[in-house]
Amino acid sequence: SPEDLVISNQTCEDLKAAFLSLDERYSDILMLRYFHGYRNKEIADLFDMTEAAVASRIFQGKRLLIKRLKGGG
Repeated sequence: SPEDLVISNQTCEDLKAAFLSLDERYSDILMLRYFHGYRNKEIADLFDMTEAAVASRIFQGKRLLIKRLKGGG
């Protein structure tokens, strides 16, 4: 429906704004993981990090993203 389309577009814009507001150390890793389909091992190799560090950044980045989407900073 047209209403659903407007809501969907607004949600995408909110997500994009929240994503772009993240520190690069989170947004770069989240982008590689969720938009480009890289595995944690591949990201770790690219950034010369451990897989555990990548997993931690993904976890922290998602928490920050959710917080920003809820208007909490």
